[in-house]
Formats: sequence, C-alpha cells, structure tokens
Amino acid sequence: MIIKKIEITNIRSYKEKTTIELPMGRILFQGDIGSGKSTILSAIEFALFGLGDIDANHLLRIGESKGSVLLEFESGGKIYNVFRSLLRRGNKIFQEEGFLYDNGVKNSYSVGELKSKILNIIGINERSQTKTTSTIYRFAIYTPQEMMKNVLTSNNERRVEILRRAFGLEEYSIAKKNAEKFSSWIRTVTKIKRSMMNDLGNYKKELQNIQNITESLKDEVDYIKDSIVGHNDKIQSTLKKMLDTRQKKERIIQAESSILHLQTTLDKNLKLKEDTNLELNKINNELHDIYQSEKIVADLSPKYQDYIQKRDALVNVTEKVSQYDKLLLDKVKLESSINSEREMFRSNMKTLDSELEELALDLQRIEDETENLNYL
Repeated sequence: MIIKKIEITNIRSYKEKTTIELPMGRILFQGDIGSGKSTILSAIEFALFGLGDIDANHLLRIGESKGSVLLEFESGGKIYNVFRSLLRRGNKIFQEEGFLYDNGVKNSYSVGELKSKILNIIGINERSQTKTTSTIYRFAIYTPQEMMKNVLTSNNERRVEILRRAFGLEEYSIAKKNAEKFSSWIRTVTKIKRSMMNDLGNYKKELQNIQNITESLKDEVDYIKDSIVGHNDKIQSTLKKMLDTRQKKERIIQAESSILHLQTTLDKNLKLKEDTNLELNKINNELHDIYQSEKIVADLSPKYQDYIQKRDALVNVTEKVSQYDKLLLDKVKLESSINSEREMFRSNMKTLDSELEELALDLQRIEDETENLNYL
C-alpha cells in the first residue's frame, strides 16, 4: 500500500481543510510540539481503520461540530479514496457512515463494513470489529509515545510477548507447544508398542496352545450340535402340539364367549317377556275397568238426561232470579235517589220557612213604620 495524499478537516490542530501530499520515498515530519505531526499519523489510522480505541474527543477539534479525513492510497495497482467523518451531537461524538472511491466509483459503507473492506484491500490480517485497535499499524507504522515507552521499559519476556500479540506470533508459539506435546505423546506410544513387540513371542505360544485346545473341543462341539439337532426336532414337535392346543383353547374361549353372550341375550329376552306379561295384565285390568265404566255410564244415562233437563230449568230460574236481583237493585237505587230528593226538599222547605219568618218580621217592621208615619 502506498499513501499518496490526505485531506484533514477539523481534526485536532487542523482547523480548516488541509491537504498534504506524500511523495514517494522517505518522509520526515518536523515541527514544534502541537504542530500536528502526530495528528497526520492518527488521521491516517482513523481513515483506514476507524476510531478503534481512540477517544473521539481527542480527535475532533475542540469547538467544532464536524470533522473529516479523506485519504488517497494505492494498493494492487489501483487508486482508492477513503472518507470518514465525526459528528458532535450534544456532549457525544459519533462516527458517521463513510464511503470509498474505487476507481472513481463511490460506495457507501457502515463503520464496520468500511473497515472490513479496507483490511481486505490492503491485505492485513486483523480483526474487523470496530472497537479493536490496529496492532500492526500501531507497532509497525505509528506507535504513540506512551505505548512505545511501555514496550521499551518492559523486560525482554514482556517485550517479546507484546510483539507476539501485536504481530500475531502468539499463534505460532501455541502451535510449537502443541507440537512438543504431540511429539512427547508419540514417544510414549512408541515405547508402549516396542514393549508389546517384545511380548509378541509369548503371545504366539499362547495362541498355539489356544488353537490346540480349540481342535480338541471341535469333536465335543460336533457331538453337542448333533444333540441340539435332535432336541430341535423334539422342540418343533412340542411347539406344533402347543400350537394345536392353543388353537383349540382359543376356539373353546370363543365358544364360551358365545355361550355367555347367548345366555345374556336369553336373560334379556326372559326379562322382556316378564315385563310384557305384566304390561298385558295391566292392559287387561284397564280394559275391565273401562267395561265396568261403560256399564255404569249406561245405567246412569236416564238419570243424566233428567239431570240435563233440571239443569236447563235451573238455568232459566237462575236467569229470572238474576233479572229480579237486577230489578231489586234498581229499586234500591231509585229509593235511595227518592230519599235523597226528599231530604233535599225538606232542607229547602226549612230554608224557605226561615226566609218566610224573616219576611214576616220585615213585613211587621214595615207595618210598624207605616203606622208611625200615618200617626205623624
């Protein structure tokens, strides 16, 4: 990978957009403390790998709301431009979505996707998580002073361990240890195999003895086989008899089941017959009662006709009584009305008598006054 140019805007000491050309060959950055030498290297790291473990507050210029880095580099004969930016929102700073120009074609990527794409282009075997540090860049290209101080002041073992982790050499150390363990295991297995080879002669003698015993046992095995064949014939005959017996037993069980079913059906039919006889007796008794009732009705028929006639006569009498009661009620009402009129008349007569008395008094008074006038 060859870095050709970088544009820095509002990153640490760089306020306005600053373009830095990086020619081929060795490059020396010279300047006072705080002039921006380390910022260039930090900006390159940010453009390639994102923030990682870098504090965004230390990267974005104080007082600015947005900062960005545009890096142009060559890899595999192709020119790439990668752009990343930071945005301040309140008290927090966020890394925005970046983009990559590949032969002039712009492609937008998320923070993690852009890091994976860059690692694939430049061929660095590192973890693609967004918050992990690029150890190869930190130790091979730009090592901050504090980190370099820790490396230089550590003992040899600690220094080697740091470098192993930085460049992925720890995996080779683990592989070496595993190889040593495997080699030790191979040596142990080899010793065991050799010991077994030494005992192979004894095993062969024991095998020969076993084979001799096996030959002597073959005759006994043949005799036992013949006996087994005879016993098998007897067993087959016995099994056949057992099968016949089982079939007979099953037929007996089926017959018993049929008998039980028939007995149950017979009991039900007998019970039904008894119930039917009882019902017939009940019906006969009811018929006899009906016959007796019809006979009684026939005997009572003349009396019933007489009853009908008397009932009709009684109805006529009842109607006349009802009419009489109505007339009697009208009479009572009329008498009551007459009595009321009579009382009212009497009251009026009393009133008239009282008025006549008053008139008589008035007339007497007038006559007296007339006499007095005549006298005068």
